[in-house]
Amino acid sequence: MEGTDDGPEKPKTKGLSSFAATLFIAGGMAGSGVLALPRAIVNTGYIGILLLAVFAFNSAYGGIRLGMCWSIVEEKFHEHRGASRNPYCVIATKAVGNWAGSLVSNCIRITLFGAGTVYLLLSSQILQSLLMNALPNIGFCTYFLIAAILVIPLIIVGLGASLTTVIACILFFTQIAFDAESRTRTVRHEIHGFKDFFMSFGSILFAFGGASFLPTIQNDMEDKRQFTKSVSIAFGIIMVIYFPIAVAGFFVYGEDVHPNVTLSLTKTLIVDIGNILIAMHLVFAFLIVMNTVVQDIEELFKIPRDFGWKRCAIRTSVVVCCIIVGETIPEFDKILSLIGGSTITLLTFVFPPYFYKKLCDREEPGWEKVRHIPLFERIYIWNLIFIGIIGGGASTFSAISAIAAVDSFTKPCWWHLFNDHSDGSLTDIDQHAAQTHIVSQLMP
Repeated sequence: MEGTDDGPEKPKTKGLSSFAATLFIAGGMAGSGVLALPRAIVNTGYIGILLLAVFAFNSAYGGIRLGMCWSIVEEKFHEHRGASRNPYCVIATKAVGNWAGSLVSNCIRITLFGAGTVYLLLSSQILQSLLMNALPNIGFCTYFLIAAILVIPLIIVGLGASLTTVIACILFFTQIAFDAESRTRTVRHEIHGFKDFFMSFGSILFAFGGASFLPTIQNDMEDKRQFTKSVSIAFGIIMVIYFPIAVAGFFVYGEDVHPNVTLSLTKTLIVDIGNILIAMHLVFAFLIVMNTVVQDIEELFKIPRDFGWKRCAIRTSVVVCCIIVGETIPEFDKILSLIGGSTITLLTFVFPPYFYKKLCDREEPGWEKVRHIPLFERIYIWNLIFIGIIGGGASTFSAISAIAAVDSFTKPCWWHLFNDHSDGSLTDIDQHAAQTHIVSQLMP
């Protein structure tokens, strides 16, 4: 990952500084994935702690290689120098072909849509936790519907975002430390099977799933040679955020930890403030990722950028699709694992090293090799691709199995429309019971 790999020196243009790029990368990557990490570590055991570090390194490597891919594209294809709306797709097209560009584009859309649905589910879950005592009769499905309706005008207008994850994680870690002191029961750790392991494999992958926007940040940098440094520092910051929460949740709560770790914490003012901050982050993150999706759709259908009924209809329709998915699969961890094991694995761990290898090895008239890949790195690249495909495939299979499995099936929110004897709120009952059970264990 030497800085010399970034190619010949280029004239500086106005853009992001190295420091600003670092903050953008860390802020864009660190998010809702941290809430699912403690449960993921529990399901994978002590090896999960190692996986967290390995995935962070591999994700950083993939991001740096994506940046190098864009440097090669700019060097060889002058028409792509300067601003580019979707550098990742351009990289795929130049490295492999038009079909690869289309594949990457669709993977990005699916990833962003899935991530947006996860953000909406999590924010609804946190909202329910905050208002549980004041409004005990309102179920999770209703909160989800309310949250989705509330974000429709925001996504139509197109508001920006604010980073609140770091403060929230500090507050959550503080409460975990308090819970550790007051806990009276022995922490249980069990051995989990294939499905749980690879479901959590996908959850950890999801936490590092921001590779698709890294070429865009590099493209906006003032000195693109600093991209490697920015990525490296950003992933260091991400690990500082992720590692304490993941490991502390694993050791303090063990098998009792909820898929959303905030529901495992004792209800205090610290947790409430943290929940408010993380809910704000989730809503803002939802607006960011869904804006990317709707802008692609608007461009596809040639919708005018000016405010109008067509724009409102498209953006409302996208949120309605999120509602349908969320009300059908009202468990964020399963969607998170599905996206993490499929499109995020491809975008973060498989495509970047493969595209880099293809561009470096490209041979055709007028194309001079601009990078040499040493043998040890080639071995690492193929191992990364192989593990990504096998592990991601197993994770995707496990997530689909968990969604469809009878023993872990959660009734969709619309179930009660077809069955008068069920209110479709098993998710609410399970969440409330889990939270009450865990809190009772923490009390002296």
